[in-house]
Amino acid sequence: GATSYAMDLVCEQGTLRIDMDRGTMLGRDTTWIDLPGSFEPNWMHNALVREWSAMRDAIADDRPVPVDGAYGRKIIGIIEAAFASNETRREHEIAGAR
Repeated sequence: GATSYAMDLVCEQGTLRIDMDRGTMLGRDTTWIDLPGSFEPNWMHNALVREWSAMRDAIADDRPVPVDGAYGRKIIGIIEAAFASNETRREHEIAGAR
């Protein structure tokens, strides 16, 4: 098939499919529903522009950056727990969550 970049989050009451080419969908039973407003053309470029603009504004206005290192460490903990859970097929505690 054709190349696609998507991620499925399988949950108790349905599945979220985050597809970089068409947005986010909610799957329940045998039906997929597109979530309105979840797709942005040129999303990666726009995300980088927003990120760097926010950094510039924080420096210019002498205020904290919107996303700091502590938040970044939490995100890394989530990613590491997800990878570990995938490998062992069981739940893993998120590092630094408590």
